[in-house]
Amino acid sequence: VSATTSGDPLSLCSASSSSIKPGSDCQTSGNYVGVVSGAPLTATTKAAIRNAAGAGADYDSTILGSPMYPNKEEIELTLKAVAAGLDAARHLQQQTTTHKWLSIEGFIPDDAALAKILKGEEAKPDAIDTKPLVDSINQQLYGKHNSKLKDKLENGLKNFKPWKAAIGDEGKTLDSIRDTDELYKAETYYTLKRFVDEEEEKKKKNQASPSCPTNADKPAEPPKTADECKKHTTQKPCKDEKGCNFDDKKDPKCFPKVETDKKDEKSFSRNLRVSVS
Repeated sequence: VSATTSGDPLSLCSASSSSIKPGSDCQTSGNYVGVVSGAPLTATTKAAIRNAAGAGADYDSTILGSPMYPNKEEIELTLKAVAAGLDAARHLQQQTTTHKWLSIEGFIPDDAALAKILKGEEAKPDAIDTKPLVDSINQQLYGKHNSKLKDKLENGLKNFKPWKAAIGDEGKTLDSIRDTDELYKAETYYTLKRFVDEEEEKKKKNQASPSCPTNADKPAEPPKTADECKKHTTQKPCKDEKGCNFDDKKDPKCFPKVETDKKDEKSFSRNLRVSVS
């Protein structure tokens, strides 16, 4: 931006009459003084180039001419900031390997990591007993020649539309979302949804096949005492009293039942160990 010169719009001017117009009516002396209407500054587009190629070179501000607004020092500071930003962007681009998001060129499954997961930290992916398993799992995960991965990358993003509950708009496909906040919301929603779905699935499985308690899980009834049994003097009432036995040759005829045989059998079963050589 440069300043206007005398006689141009919005400049002080002397004239011989009260009607002052830009340019021709301005005189070196006169009875009238006025302000010529118009814009005080005019905007002009000019290109500045750097003094040399490569990072660190300054822009040449002399090409912009003078007078200028803001002043030359302010413009040079602005040009230095622009140069630093461009240098940083170019450096970042040089240090970054760029790939198309939907491309699987150069993708190589991490066989070494997969082998360690399957066979331990010392496992080698090309070992005779490991390679077939690694190849099989890679094909299940990525498909032959990465066909499954290619399909998910190329078609999954184009066809999948996050639910309205996730991002507030059910009409957007995943590959059209540019707002990082929306992507975060979608990721959070589906992460939590998967957790909830897994928990619900566990509940359904438990309800479909509940673990019913067996008789062995039930606590055993306490044995009858002699006083509880001997009050019965006839066979039927004695037998009806669980835990009591009847023998009319004994005194008392009704007495506590002894289950030593079953107890010994259970104890033997619990303590039995089979050794296979």
